[in-house]
Amino acid sequence: MKTDTGTTKSRNGKAYQGFTLIELLVVIAIIAMLLAIVVPSLARAKEAAKNLICKSNLKSLGAASLAYLGDNDGKFTGSMWNIYKEGVISTGSCQWHTKSLSPWNTPANAGPLWGYINDPKVLLCPTFVSIQKLWHYQLVPTCKIPMEPQYAFSQNAFLGIPITTNLVNGVPKVYGVLRITEVSNPSQTLFWTEETTWQIEKPIGSGNFLNSAVLNDTNFMARHPKDPFGSLGDAIATYHGIPTAVERRNDGRGDVVFLDGHVEFEKSDVYSTVGGLRFTTSFVLAWPKASSKFVTTRCPY
Repeated sequence: MKTDTGTTKSRNGKAYQGFTLIELLVVIAIIAMLLAIVVPSLARAKEAAKNLICKSNLKSLGAASLAYLGDNDGKFTGSMWNIYKEGVISTGSCQWHTKSLSPWNTPANAGPLWGYINDPKVLLCPTFVSIQKLWHYQLVPTCKIPMEPQYAFSQNAFLGIPITTNLVNGVPKVYGVLRITEVSNPSQTLFWTEETTWQIEKPIGSGNFLNSAVLNDTNFMARHPKDPFGSLGDAIATYHGIPTAVERRNDGRGDVVFLDGHVEFEKSDVYSTVGGLRFTTSFVLAWPKASSKFVTTRCPY
């Protein structure tokens, strides 16, 4: 009950003073300030945890691939027949989230590497899944396949025979090397990477693209600037380290596992300009022969 002095009495008769409006506003302001500090920190911690899982999964995929090499005289699987057997994944679009094609759901589709993978979750990255659910249909409106991601990584096309039916003089074409012993610098050569699912244009609206192809199959083909099919090919993704704003989608980095098994973030950008030719980071990291990496007179494959 109220007393004559404006205080409130409890049932036992003791009086107590209520909060004033100013005091309440001060408390609310303090809580708002604490939330402003804590919420971004929690978001960063959550993203950091996702990044750790991504790196761990890609490292596991690299370890499985190296185990395959150890059992097969150092010969690489082809970039079009590794997780899936050859012919299951073509060069169509959006196949990375076609659930029915996955060997997990259709065992007959398993490629030679599948038996070395203990858990299909290593083929995915939580950040990749979040980004695709947020933006994919906005950026690729023609895609009608349900969003059920099955893999996020693709293999360097310069390692092994990409397609066994692509013959030159009756022999399957090898673009780069057949065995790991032929690689100049394994610790500097891309094995598997997160591949972008959209064209990277820097800055947006400039017409300055870093790739002409996007993730669809498990084939990562980063092209030399003298490639007769065009100077642009696949590119390392930009999923990590970006805010949830679509206009900043090209500013991040992607995970790469190298042939020695270590994983690093890499920027999908112009690495160097030599003799007037623009070499992308994706090609520089993917090409396995140091002596012809920056050749300017011809395409080395």
